[in-house]
Amino acid sequence: MHNLVNYGRLSQIPQTLSWRINDFWITYAQGSKTNQFYSDLSLVDSNGIELKRKTIFVNEPLVYKGVTIYQTDWEILGLKLQLNNGKLFQIPLKKSNIEGKSFWVGSIKFNDNKIILVVNDLIGSVSVYDEKGASLGQTKVGSKIQVNETDFLKVTDFVNGTGLQIKEDPSLKTVYLAFFFLMLSGYVSFLSYGQIWGIEDNNKYIIGGKANRAVLNFQENLKRNIYKVL
Repeated sequence: MHNLVNYGRLSQIPQTLSWRINDFWITYAQGSKTNQFYSDLSLVDSNGIELKRKTIFVNEPLVYKGVTIYQTDWEILGLKLQLNNGKLFQIPLKKSNIEGKSFWVGSIKFNDNKIILVVNDLIGSVSVYDEKGASLGQTKVGSKIQVNETDFLKVTDFVNGTGLQIKEDPSLKTVYLAFFFLMLSGYVSFLSYGQIWGIEDNNKYIIGGKANRAVLNFQENLKRNIYKVL
Protein backbone atom coordinates (compact mmCIF):
# COMPACT_ATOMS: atom_id res chain seq x y z
CA MET A 1 0.00 0.00 0.00
CA HIS A 2 1.28 3.44 -0.95
CA ASN A 3 0.22 7.06 -0.44
CA LEU A 4 -1.51 6.50 2.90
CA VAL A 5 -3.48 9.55 3.98
CA ASN A 6 -4.93 10.20 7.45
CA TYR A 7 -7.17 13.13 8.26
CA GLY A 8 -7.98 13.99 11.86
CA ARG A 9 -7.26 12.21 15.12
CA LEU A 10 -10.01 9.65 14.55
CA SER A 11 -8.66 8.63 11.14
CA GLN A 12 -7.43 5.05 10.89
CA ILE A 13 -6.26 2.47 8.37
CA PRO A 14 -8.19 -0.84 8.35
CA GLN A 15 -5.95 -3.63 9.64
CA THR A 16 -8.43 -6.50 10.04
CA LEU A 17 -8.99 -7.23 6.35
CA SER A 18 -6.85 -8.40 3.46
CA TRP A 19 -7.75 -8.50 -0.18
CA ARG A 20 -6.68 -10.54 -3.18
CA ILE A 21 -6.73 -9.48 -6.83
CA ASN A 22 -7.97 -12.53 -8.74
CA ASP A 23 -7.92 -10.99 -12.20
CA PHE A 24 -7.67 -7.73 -14.11
CA TRP A 25 -8.78 -6.92 -17.65
CA ILE A 26 -9.66 -4.03 -19.93
CA THR A 27 -12.38 -3.58 -22.54
CA TYR A 28 -11.84 -1.31 -25.51
CA ALA A 29 -14.09 0.81 -27.69
CA GLN A 30 -13.62 1.63 -31.35
CA GLY A 31 -10.22 3.05 -32.24
CA SER A 32 -8.54 1.02 -29.45
CA LYS A 33 -9.69 3.55 -26.88
CA THR A 34 -10.05 2.26 -23.33
CA ASN A 35 -13.72 1.68 -22.54
CA GLN A 36 -13.53 0.28 -19.01
CA PHE A 37 -11.09 -1.57 -16.77
CA TYR A 38 -12.07 -4.19 -14.22
CA SER A 39 -10.58 -5.86 -11.15
CA ASP A 40 -11.89 -9.11 -9.70
CA LEU A 41 -11.33 -8.75 -5.94
CA SER A 42 -11.76 -11.00 -2.92
CA LEU A 43 -11.86 -9.79 0.67
CA VAL A 44 -10.36 -12.34 3.07
CA ASP A 45 -9.98 -12.48 6.84
CA SER A 46 -6.84 -13.26 8.85
CA ASN A 47 -7.37 -16.98 8.23
CA GLY A 48 -7.57 -16.57 4.46
CA ILE A 49 -11.31 -17.25 4.32
CA GLU A 50 -13.06 -15.31 1.56
CA LEU A 51 -15.65 -12.92 2.99
CA LYS A 52 -16.81 -11.24 -0.19
CA ARG A 53 -15.95 -11.28 -3.89
CA LYS A 54 -16.86 -8.72 -6.51
CA THR A 55 -15.72 -7.42 -9.88
CA ILE A 56 -15.27 -3.68 -9.55
CA PHE A 57 -14.87 -0.93 -12.14
CA VAL A 58 -15.02 2.85 -12.21
CA ASN A 59 -18.02 4.12 -10.17
CA GLU A 60 -18.82 0.57 -9.01
CA PRO A 61 -16.71 -0.05 -5.86
CA LEU A 62 -16.64 -2.93 -3.41
CA VAL A 63 -18.18 -2.00 -0.04
CA TYR A 64 -17.82 -4.11 3.10
CA LYS A 65 -18.48 -2.96 6.67
CA GLY A 66 -17.50 0.66 6.09
CA VAL A 67 -14.50 -0.16 3.87
CA THR A 68 -14.79 0.91 0.23
CA ILE A 69 -12.39 -0.17 -2.52
CA TYR A 70 -12.48 1.87 -5.74
CA GLN A 71 -11.03 1.14 -9.18
CA THR A 72 -8.95 4.20 -10.06
CA ASP A 73 -6.10 3.29 -12.41
CA TRP A 74 -4.31 0.61 -14.41
CA GLU A 75 -0.90 0.08 -15.93
CA ILE A 76 1.08 -2.26 -18.20
CA LEU A 77 4.19 -3.13 -16.22
CA GLY A 78 6.00 -5.54 -18.51
CA LEU A 79 6.00 -8.50 -20.86
CA LYS A 80 6.59 -12.18 -20.32
CA LEU A 81 8.82 -13.53 -23.10
CA GLN A 82 10.34 -16.79 -24.23
CA LEU A 83 13.47 -16.97 -26.36
CA ASN A 84 13.94 -20.02 -28.60
CA ASN A 85 11.60 -22.19 -26.50
CA GLY A 86 13.82 -21.60 -23.47
CA LYS A 87 12.93 -20.40 -20.00
CA LEU A 88 10.35 -17.68 -19.48
CA PHE A 89 11.54 -14.26 -18.36
CA GLN A 90 10.08 -10.79 -17.90
CA ILE A 91 11.13 -7.38 -19.16
CA PRO A 92 9.82 -4.06 -17.76
CA LEU A 93 7.97 -1.57 -19.94
CA LYS A 94 8.18 2.20 -19.70
CA LYS A 95 5.14 4.30 -20.46
CA SER A 96 5.39 7.16 -22.96
CA ASN A 97 2.87 9.59 -24.33
CA ILE A 98 2.86 11.31 -27.72
CA GLU A 99 0.02 13.60 -28.81
CA GLY A 100 -2.26 12.23 -26.11
CA LYS A 101 -1.75 8.57 -27.09
CA SER A 102 -0.06 6.22 -24.65
CA PHE A 103 2.27 3.36 -25.47
CA TRP A 104 4.78 1.23 -23.59
CA VAL A 105 8.37 0.50 -24.64
CA GLY A 106 10.78 -2.20 -23.47
CA SER A 107 13.97 -3.79 -24.76
CA ILE A 108 15.92 -7.04 -24.52
CA LYS A 109 19.53 -7.78 -25.45
CA PHE A 110 20.85 -11.23 -26.38
CA ASN A 111 23.72 -12.51 -28.54
CA ASP A 112 24.86 -8.90 -29.08
CA ASN A 113 21.44 -8.09 -30.53
CA LYS A 114 19.10 -5.52 -29.02
CA ILE A 115 15.39 -5.91 -29.63
CA ILE A 116 12.87 -3.14 -28.88
CA LEU A 117 9.22 -3.96 -28.20
CA VAL A 118 6.37 -1.45 -28.35
CA VAL A 119 2.88 -2.08 -26.91
CA ASN A 120 -0.18 0.10 -27.55
CA ASP A 121 -2.78 -1.79 -25.48
CA LEU A 122 -3.62 -5.18 -24.02
CA ILE A 123 -5.43 -6.59 -27.05
CA GLY A 124 -3.42 -5.35 -30.02
CA SER A 125 -0.15 -6.45 -31.51
CA VAL A 126 3.33 -6.04 -30.08
CA SER A 127 5.60 -4.21 -32.53
CA VAL A 128 9.19 -5.43 -32.68
CA TYR A 129 12.20 -3.35 -33.87
CA ASP A 130 15.94 -3.84 -34.02
CA GLU A 131 18.43 -1.50 -32.35
CA LYS A 132 18.50 0.72 -35.46
CA GLY A 133 14.75 1.20 -35.38
CA ALA A 134 13.98 -1.02 -38.35
CA SER A 135 10.73 -2.92 -38.02
CA LEU A 136 10.97 -6.67 -37.63
CA GLY A 137 7.20 -7.12 -37.71
CA GLN A 138 4.39 -7.56 -35.24
CA THR A 139 3.35 -10.40 -32.98
CA LYS A 140 0.59 -11.19 -30.50
CA VAL A 141 0.42 -13.04 -27.22
CA GLY A 142 1.15 -16.70 -27.87
CA SER A 143 2.75 -16.09 -31.29
CA LYS A 144 6.40 -16.22 -32.32
CA ILE A 145 8.42 -13.76 -34.37
CA GLN A 146 11.79 -14.29 -36.02
CA VAL A 147 14.23 -11.62 -34.82
CA ASN A 148 17.33 -12.80 -36.72
CA GLU A 149 18.54 -15.78 -38.72
CA THR A 150 18.73 -18.13 -35.73
CA ASP A 151 16.56 -16.70 -32.95
CA PHE A 152 12.85 -16.21 -32.51
CA LEU A 153 10.91 -14.53 -29.72
CA LYS A 154 7.54 -15.43 -28.24
CA VAL A 155 5.33 -13.10 -26.17
CA THR A 156 3.56 -15.30 -23.63
CA ASP A 157 1.66 -12.74 -21.56
CA PHE A 158 1.38 -9.18 -20.26
CA VAL A 159 2.35 -8.13 -16.74
CA ASN A 160 -0.42 -5.76 -15.64
CA GLY A 161 -1.04 -3.57 -12.65
CA THR A 162 -4.32 -2.27 -11.26
CA GLY A 163 -4.66 0.89 -9.18
CA LEU A 164 -7.06 0.73 -6.24
CA GLN A 165 -8.16 3.32 -3.70
CA ILE A 166 -9.19 2.04 -0.27
CA LYS A 167 -11.24 4.25 2.03
CA GLU A 168 -12.67 3.80 5.49
CA ASP A 169 -14.97 6.52 6.86
CA PRO A 170 -16.82 5.52 10.05
CA SER A 171 -18.45 8.96 10.30
CA LEU A 172 -20.09 8.73 6.88
CA LYS A 173 -23.52 7.86 8.30
CA THR A 174 -23.34 10.87 10.62
CA VAL A 175 -22.49 13.15 7.70
CA TYR A 176 -25.37 11.77 5.62
CA LEU A 177 -27.76 12.22 8.56
CA ALA A 178 -26.64 15.83 8.98
CA PHE A 179 -27.23 16.49 5.27
CA PHE A 180 -30.70 14.95 5.59
CA PHE A 181 -31.65 17.30 8.41
CA LEU A 182 -30.15 20.22 6.47
CA MET A 183 -32.31 19.44 3.44
CA LEU A 184 -35.34 18.86 5.66
CA SER A 185 -34.91 22.23 7.38
CA GLY A 186 -34.52 23.92 4.01
CA TYR A 187 -37.75 22.33 2.82
CA VAL A 188 -39.62 23.31 5.99
CA SER A 189 -38.42 26.92 5.67
CA PHE A 190 -40.32 27.21 2.37
CA LEU A 191 -43.63 26.05 3.82
CA SER A 192 -46.22 28.84 4.07
CA TYR A 193 -48.04 29.50 7.30
CA GLY A 194 -50.29 32.20 8.76
CA GLN A 195 -51.21 33.09 12.34
CA ILE A 196 -54.25 35.03 13.53
CA TRP A 197 -55.00 36.00 17.10
CA GLY A 198 -57.43 38.23 18.96
CA ILE A 199 -57.44 40.08 22.28
CA GLU A 200 -60.55 41.42 24.05
CA ASP A 201 -59.92 44.38 26.34
CA ASN A 202 -62.48 46.87 27.74
CA ASN A 203 -65.20 45.92 25.27
CA LYS A 204 -62.66 46.13 22.46
CA TYR A 205 -61.52 43.22 20.34
CA ILE A 206 -58.08 43.57 18.76
CA ILE A 207 -57.24 41.20 15.90
CA GLY A 208 -53.75 40.65 14.51
CA GLY A 209 -51.96 38.24 12.25
CA LYS A 210 -48.62 37.15 10.83
CA ALA A 211 -47.50 35.21 7.75
CA ASN A 212 -44.13 34.21 6.32
CA ARG A 213 -45.21 34.20 2.64
CA ALA A 214 -47.36 36.59 0.56
CA VAL A 215 -47.68 39.11 3.38
CA LEU A 216 -49.68 41.69 1.38
CA ASN A 217 -52.15 39.06 0.20
CA PHE A 218 -52.48 37.84 3.80
CA GLN A 219 -53.28 41.37 4.99
CA GLU A 220 -55.95 41.89 2.34
CA ASN A 221 -57.61 38.55 3.11
CA LEU A 222 -57.54 39.26 6.82
CA LYS A 223 -59.17 42.69 6.38
CA ARG A 224 -61.75 41.30 3.98
CA ASN A 225 -62.77 38.49 6.33
CA ILE A 226 -62.91 40.84 9.35
CA TYR A 227 -65.22 43.21 7.45
CA LYS A 228 -67.50 40.31 6.55
CA VAL A 229 -67.76 39.33 10.19
CA LEU A 230 -68.50 42.85 11.28
